[in-house]
Amino acid sequence: MNYVYVIDDDLQFCKHLSSVLSHEGLEVKISDNVIEMASKVNQDKPLVILCNVNVGEQSGSKLLRSIQANPQTNHIPFIFMLNDEKHSREGLLALGADNVLVKPFGFEELLHGILT
Repeated sequence: MNYVYVIDDDLQFCKHLSSVLSHEGLEVKISDNVIEMASKVNQDKPLVILCNVNVGEQSGSKLLRSIQANPQTNHIPFIFMLNDEKHSREGLLALGADNVLVKPFGFEELLHGILT
């Protein structure tokens, strides 16, 4: 099964994304815990990871680096989600993110980010 990971400390937002993506036929796993999901990436090999830059006290950047360092997972697209534009889009792309979406983002922008 190809999963989409949605990692954010706003679980209502995660549930909304899960509903939207499930409607498109995608299986979604949501979490507010970067460390928990990092431990599952190798097993699940998700289709794409959508992760907030900061999830509580945990850093999405650390998850990205761990995925990039592993030859079994470094091909998985990683999309950062931002609550605002205080983080540099260019800086996050330079870290290796495949895309950066600023909330609120539209359904078309989300699907484009996942499917491209």
